[in-house]
Amino acid sequence: MLGRWVHFAAVSDPRARSYFGKRGVVTGNPVRPEFKSIPPKAHAPPYTILIFGGSQGAQSINRAVMEALGSLADWKDRLRFVHQTGEAQLEEVKRSYASMGFDADVRAFFNDFHRQYAAADLIVSRSGATTVAEIKAAGRAAILIPFPFAADDHQTKNARAMADERAAVLIPNAELSGERLAERPEPFEGDRIECPAYRHSRCRAADCEFGGVMFNRIKHVHFVGIGGIGMSGIAEVLLNLGYKVTGSDLRATAITDRLEQCGATVYPRHAAANVAGAHVVVTSSAVPSDNPEIAEAHRGKIPVIARAEMLAELGRLKYAIAVAG
Repeated sequence: MLGRWVHFAAVSDPRARSYFGKRGVVTGNPVRPEFKSIPPKAHAPPYTILIFGGSQGAQSINRAVMEALGSLADWKDRLRFVHQTGEAQLEEVKRSYASMGFDADVRAFFNDFHRQYAAADLIVSRSGATTVAEIKAAGRAAILIPFPFAADDHQTKNARAMADERAAVLIPNAELSGERLAERPEPFEGDRIECPAYRHSRCRAADCEFGGVMFNRIKHVHFVGIGGIGMSGIAEVLLNLGYKVTGSDLRATAITDRLEQCGATVYPRHAAANVAGAHVVVTSSAVPSDNPEIAEAHRGKIPVIARAEMLAELGRLKYAIAVAG
């Protein structure tokens, strides 16, 4: 619905780009840096299978895994399970692993998922957008069981995209059973696990680089009140990073002269025309809401952000050192 008014739309999958025409930009989903830094794994027994169904667990997945253990008895010495069950079935699942003699770390919830991904040879999970993005970033094989009641069945679409790339095996929730899980689908070949074609190096490409793609779309930043001590400092940093910087203030000062020497264009008054071509406009609490540049930015659908937001964005992209006193 909002697609008609946006300048560009960030989408996680190339197939969604067509809905927005030239405004569609494939960015992937945001993924925490620790998932991107997970190294490739040399697969050797005991193989670690990470199982989870969201923060509350998934009873259908828990039940199918418990049913599958009997059929996997021959693999007992070559498999290790790490299983997030949620609170409801925690003790029941623990007893199932123990009764069958499997090595299993079973908890209601894990707080260190990036470490569990790093240790895993195979992941069994739902297929929400964040989970799929993390699996891609980690470069791990997966069996994906979409949540059947997700809006517009989007989890099936996510899983299908992975399956089409041979990055995962898709099992519809309606077909999920212990027998189906124990069939040892594509990731299992003979006595070892073979990761599908979706390799770790590929996941370092654009589909996992959300932040960089988003910020690199911004080339021209305009500051309303650029002569202020806080605004000018941010503007100078952006100039040093190679961005086009323009700004306006009520009068020329030593600060605005310095910014112009650094490459900024500084206008000596506030006017609607000053924001032409800007990708984002930065303002502060000292700038009234009826400022003509702010009004023009809103009219032209140019994002207007507070100085603190721009500072936070710079701190996210680069290591920051704060000096006080």
